[in-house]
Amino acid sequence: MVSNRLSNSQSEYLLQHANNPVDWWPWSQEALDKAKELDLPIFLSIGYSACHWCHVMAHESFEDPEIAGILNENFISIKVDREEHPDVDAIYMEAVQSMTGHGGWPMSVFLMPDGLPFYGGTYFPPKEGTQMPSFRRVLLELSRLYKESRGEVESQAQSLRASIAARSTLQNNGSIETLDTEKLTRDFCDALYRIYDDQWGGTARAPKFIQPHFWQSVLDIALMSREVDVSKDLMNALTTTLDAVIAGGIYDHLGGGFARYSTDAFWMVPHFEKMLYDQALNSRLYLRAYLASKNQNYLRTTVETLDFVILEMSRSDGLFASSFDADSDGEEGAFYIFRIEEVRETLRDKAEEFISAYGITHSGNFEGRNILHRPNRDDLATTPQIDEARQLLLALRNSRNAPRKDSKAVLEWNAMMVATLAEAGFYLNRPDYLERARAVFLHLFDSCNLSGQGLRLAPSGENYSKAPAVLGDYAQMLNAALALVQFGGDFAIIEYAETIFNKMTQEFFDPESGNFNTTARSSTQLIAQSNDIFDSAYESATSTIISSLISLSELLGDEEPMTLAMGLVENLAEMTTKHPSAFPVVVRELAKLGAGIGQLVVVGTQDELLASVRSQYIPNLYITYGSGGIGPLWEGKVDSYAYLCKDFACSAPTNDPKSLAEQLHAMREGQSA
Repeated sequence: MVSNRLSNSQSEYLLQHANNPVDWWPWSQEALDKAKELDLPIFLSIGYSACHWCHVMAHESFEDPEIAGILNENFISIKVDREEHPDVDAIYMEAVQSMTGHGGWPMSVFLMPDGLPFYGGTYFPPKEGTQMPSFRRVLLELSRLYKESRGEVESQAQSLRASIAARSTLQNNGSIETLDTEKLTRDFCDALYRIYDDQWGGTARAPKFIQPHFWQSVLDIALMSREVDVSKDLMNALTTTLDAVIAGGIYDHLGGGFARYSTDAFWMVPHFEKMLYDQALNSRLYLRAYLASKNQNYLRTTVETLDFVILEMSRSDGLFASSFDADSDGEEGAFYIFRIEEVRETLRDKAEEFISAYGITHSGNFEGRNILHRPNRDDLATTPQIDEARQLLLALRNSRNAPRKDSKAVLEWNAMMVATLAEAGFYLNRPDYLERARAVFLHLFDSCNLSGQGLRLAPSGENYSKAPAVLGDYAQMLNAALALVQFGGDFAIIEYAETIFNKMTQEFFDPESGNFNTTARSSTQLIAQSNDIFDSAYESATSTIISSLISLSELLGDEEPMTLAMGLVENLAEMTTKHPSAFPVVVRELAKLGAGIGQLVVVGTQDELLASVRSQYIPNLYITYGSGGIGPLWEGKVDSYAYLCKDFACSAPTNDPKSLAEQLHAMREGQSA
C-alpha cells in the first residue's frame, strides 16, 4: 500500500489517513502554493483522532478508490488535525457556521486556491439520502461550478471573507463603567435557572457537556455570596449536577475519567472518547467541590480521574497523551460495555450486589449491553466488596482491545493538567502530584521553546510537528506557572510566569484593538485573524488570561497585569452584560474582585499551618508559601508565620494553626480578615 504525504506526521489523526488513496497534503504553505500553481480548488478536511464520525467518513469515503479519484483529479486535498492547528479550525469553523448555521467534525470545507472558503459542511454520506447529498455528488458539482461559474464562486468566497472577519474578531464597544458586578452576578444566576435541568443537572437539552468552567463559576459565586438563599440554591444546582454526572455512564466507573459528553439528558450514554482536557478540568472542579462540601464521592472521583491520567495517559517522556478514541474493534464504546452474563461469570458470588449497584440488566442500556451507571444517586459510596468487584471487572476489560490512544502532547492541555495536579497535590497533601506537575511544566517550557518560537505540540523524537503555539497554549502555561507558584511552594516559578506573560504579550497582543489574537504575529497569517473569547467546551484563552493576570497582579503586587486584565474585561463588557452565561469566567472574576481579594503568605513549609489552609477552599484567596518570595507580598515576612490580608487590611501574623484556621474561616464567611 502506497503512503501519502501524511506518513511522516506526528499527528495520530493524520497518520490514520496516511494509507488512504486520497492524495492528502498536510496543512502547509506548499499545499496552498500547489493549488495556485494548478489552479485547483482545495478540499479541506478537519477532524481529530477520537472523533467517531470522522472515522465513519474516512471509512466510507476516503478509503473509497472512486471518491479518491475524483478528489485527486479535481482538488488539492488537505487534512488538518484540529488539535494540532486550532487556529485553522477556528477560522474555517466560522465559515461553515456562517454558511450552514451549525458546525462540528468532521468539517468539510471547499476553498479557493488562496484559502478563501466558498462551500462547507460537516459529514457527507457516500450515498444519496433524504437529508443531505452524497459526498460524490458534492465533489462533482463543486468541481463543475469552479470550472464553469468561476465568477459566482469567487463572489461567494469574497462575501464569506467579510462574514468571517466580522464573526471572528471582537468589536470593542463596551465600557467597564457599565458593569454592575452585583447585577451581573444576579443575571448570571437567573440565566442559570433558565437553562438548568433540575432533575438531572446540567443544561436542559441534550447533548450535554459537563462545562466545568461554568459550574466552577457557580461554586465560587455560591461560596462568596452573602445571601444565604442564593448560596443554598446555587450549591443545590451544583451538587445535583455533579452527583448526576458521576452516577451516569459519562463517568468511567471502573477505570476513572470522563467521556467527552452525553448524548442524552441523563448523562447515561456518552460519546466514549476521553480527552485530556476533560480529565484536567473536571477533576479540578470535583476537587474544589470536595473541599467546599467534604463530599467523599467528589474526593474519590478526583483521585480516580487523576490516577487514570497518570496510569493510562502518560507518555515515556512524562508528558500526557491527548485522548483515547471512542471506538475499538470498529465499534463505538465496545471497550466499556458489558453483558450481564460476563459480569456474573467474572464476579461470581460478588455479582448480584454489583449488578444491583450499577444498574445492569439482561436487555442492557446500549445496543443490548450495559454502560455501567449508579441508578441510585443518593447512594454513590462504594463498599470494599464493590471495590473488589470493580477491580475484577476492570481486569476483564483490560483483556480487550483498548481504544486507540492519540499520544501527541498538546501544550495547552498538558498545562491544564499541570495546574490541576499542582492544586490537588497541595490540597490533598500528595507530593507525588506536585512533583509530577513541576516536572511536566519544566519539560513543556523547554521542549516547546516558550521563550522562543513556541510549539503547539511537544516534540517526540527527531520527527516533530512545527505547528506554532497559539494563544491558548500560552494562556494555559501562564495559569500553570501561577498554580505552581501558589500550590507548589516554589516562588521562583514566578520568573517562568513573567517570561510567558511577556512573550504572550509580544506575540499575540494587538495594541490597536486592545485584544489578544489567537495566532502569533510571527506565524503564517490565515485568511483572517480571530479572538478566542467565548467559553465553550472549556474556557476561552481570553478568559484564562483575565484570571491569570489578576492572579499575577496579586502575587507580584504589580498593577500592570491588573490594568491589562480590566482592559480585556472592558472589551467584553457589552456582550457579558447581555449574555452573562456565555462568559462565566468573566462573571466569576468580577465577583471575586467585588467580594474582596485575600492574600495569604505562609513562610516556610510548616505542616500544621498548611493543614489549616488545606482544610477549606476560598475562591477569592491567593495563596503562596515556602521561601524565596519577592515583591510587596513577601516584604518583612518572618519564617514559620502566616500572614493573611484582605482589602488592604491584615490580620495579626500567627504561627498557631488554630488561629490561622479561624482567620480563614472568618474570611470565608465574608467577614473582614
